Amino acid sequence: MTKQDWDIIKEKWSDPYGLIKLNCDGYEVSLQAVIHKLKIMHVVWVNGYLKGAWMNGECEEGRRFYRCKESFIYKAKERANAKKHLGKAAYKRYNYDGKFKSYYMDWTSFAAFKKHIIANNKEITFIQKESLDFGQ
Repeated sequence: MTKQDWDIIKEKWSDPYGLIKLNCDGYEVSLQAVIHKLKIMHVVWVNGYLKGAWMNGECEEGRRFYRCKESFIYKAKERANAKKHLGKAAYKRYNYDGKFKSYYMDWTSFAAFKKHIIANNKEITFIQKESLDFGQ
């Protein structure tokens, strides 16, 4: 993919009704712009589907195209109280520093999306539909 293609995608990213199509290692990836709480988000469709099963991270599509967020199991205040009251040994035994991963089908940041797609796919092609020519 060329820098020019990424520039076109970045320009389309800010269009509130835009649709961006990519071919990533044989998968057809469509990014549909949606306005949510006065922010433009792009929802990822893979081969024409949007499946909740991909959000657990066990599927190839989820890992390749969805946004991953890692969070603590317990809130910071709960971790601090546990460390204070239980002691270090029990704190570690009950895994209060444990984390989990969640996958989300939306992207708000172009830079984060670009970085993720480049890192997880070898061959990326921008599918640009030509504008219709009405004989003018």
